[in-house]
Amino acid sequence: MLLAAGCAQVPTPAVYGHLQDTLDTLVGCIGENIVRRDDGVSAADTIARSVVRGCVARHGDRLEELTGGQVATFLTGFEKGLVVQATEDILAQRANKLV
Repeated sequence: MLLAAGCAQVPTPAVYGHLQDTLDTLVGCIGENIVRRDDGVSAADTIARSVVRGCVARHGDRLEELTGGQVATFLTGFEKGLVVQATEDILAQRANKLV
């Protein structure tokens, strides 16, 4: 079992390290793909949602395993924050192109 006995929400230290690595990879995936997907015309939040959804899906199996099947609960709120951050990053990149 990947989670500590009796602790459905708290990963063991070893699992926490793997979870952190997976989340770092997820954030990297988002950063790489917003650069590729931004056409400069589409709504930034639409691109951000699409990229975040794709990256979460790509790493979903690993997250599911590390969270003991609780990935949906784990990502609640976190995913929204990723979309907000990705949207801000897209808008910042667009603004930098104008300067």
